[in-house]
Amino acid sequence: MTRLRQKPAVLFSVSPAFYRYAVRGLQSLFPDVELRRLAPDLGVIEGDRAEIGSVAERCRSEPVPFVRHLARVAATAPHSDPEAVVAAAVRTAADANAGVLSLQTWASGVEGQHPEALRKRIAENLEVAGRRVQRSGADVVLTVCLAPDAAYVGLNAQADALVDWPGGRVRLARSPEQVSRSEFKLEELLQIYPLPLPGGRALDLGASPGGWSRVLRAYGYEVWAVDPGDLAPSLAADPGVHHIRATAERFLRESDQSFDLITNDMRLRPGESCRVLVRAASRSMRGAPAIVTLKISRRSRYGVVSAALRTLDPAYEVLFARQLFHNADEVTVVARRR
Repeated sequence: MTRLRQKPAVLFSVSPAFYRYAVRGLQSLFPDVELRRLAPDLGVIEGDRAEIGSVAERCRSEPVPFVRHLARVAATAPHSDPEAVVAAAVRTAADANAGVLSLQTWASGVEGQHPEALRKRIAENLEVAGRRVQRSGADVVLTVCLAPDAAYVGLNAQADALVDWPGGRVRLARSPEQVSRSEFKLEELLQIYPLPLPGGRALDLGASPGGWSRVLRAYGYEVWAVDPGDLAPSLAADPGVHHIRATAERFLRESDQSFDLITNDMRLRPGESCRVLVRAASRSMRGAPAIVTLKISRRSRYGVVSAALRTLDPAYEVLFARQLFHNADEVTVVARRR
């Protein structure tokens, strides 16, 4: 049996290891809502203030880096009853004014469910009803999430979902040119946060073996790759990549080169990584972007990321901070030179 939601409710997706951090962040912004864990990587916000627009805006602007994805809940149905789930999805879609819908289905914490088969059945019913359906890219998203207690069906603007992938699970294919899996972190960021990258000169701190340098080269940058370690042969042979075998501190002391973009994927504590970026700020122009990954631990105290972001404040305005799907124990940050 389908149940319509009487009070606002929003699903939120997280890394299972950092669920408690997401809850702390949401509680600080919305003290009057109820938070329940539905599955290892899934929770729900319930209450009069749980409107997805305000939740999404606060997650972006504060930010709440451990919340990856949001979906407004309009109805629930037994996940063991596919017909009821399909019917709930079709009824929910009737409330959409958009002619095209992104239909996204996924499962969280349940076994034996087939989200793709369910998606196909819902899509067929919607198309019979005259709706155009695609996987992503539409302004409005119809969501179906199969969780242990129920199937959650929702409808919301794509912009409020935070990321245009089911459950925030961004799936990227490895290319033959890839030199390290760390490239996925940068590629995912550039998919979900459309940072203008017009080319120029880029400084890549902690570059070895060159994954981020390779991605930056694909965007037209001439790259100064700073790392005592080796680069992959394809990068070492690229005349557009200048390998500087030095620590970041030594390079910043000895070089007066200026850059249009600075990236930092070094394995340092979050505060120290941000201090290095602040020291590098004098090598970039006003308004130039910087990207840094903050390495965290599951035993880190709550607030370590917020403290690190405050370290950037003298030199940078933070534009984006989120634990991406391809981040392990990390948070990716985008900042702009003040």
